[in-house]
Amino acid sequence: MKKAEDLNNLEIWKRDNCSRMFDAVQHKLMENFGLLDSVELKKQESDVLSDFEMWFIMSSLPNLYFPTATKDGNLVANNWTKLYSSTEHGISVTRFQANVFDYRGPTVGVFRFRDGSLFVLAREDEWKDSSKPYTSTSTILIKLFPDYVRIESPSIYCNFKLRNSPLKLSFDSYGTISKDMDNLIDVEVT
Repeated sequence: MKKAEDLNNLEIWKRDNCSRMFDAVQHKLMENFGLLDSVELKKQESDVLSDFEMWFIMSSLPNLYFPTATKDGNLVANNWTKLYSSTEHGISVTRFQANVFDYRGPTVGVFRFRDGSLFVLAREDEWKDSSKPYTSTSTILIKLFPDYVRIESPSIYCNFKLRNSPLKLSFDSYGTISKDMDNLIDVEVT
């Protein structure tokens, strides 16, 4: 009886935290058994995340964050478009806003802090300055390091422009990015 409960709890955790983790294995098996036509899979590149971290994040996000196109009648996964990368643009609030704000569509932001913590913020709506916290149902915050924490619909406070309110980007009580982003080592938004 205890074993069945443990397996059930494991299945619930997998579904809630990384529902897409075994998609690649399932896809390969179906392809090998002739149950699926070959689909061109593209590897996502990141300036901030290792290949394993990128795979884990992609396994943890819902399909909403993966653009698709059709090629010869088959669905093909498109690469994420890099909107902002500190490797390319440097760490700058102005360039971050110019490249990320007003983009209409889902985005995935990766933030590596000087203290070693690593956050991934997946948002389905556009980034904006606001004097009040906001969220939406499909927003997901994942803290990868030093502890793994997944937060559904976190409250986001983002204000780098409105001088009558605190200037910062914060994810509930989990992490805060300073007004000039000087507590970050790396940033990437796709």
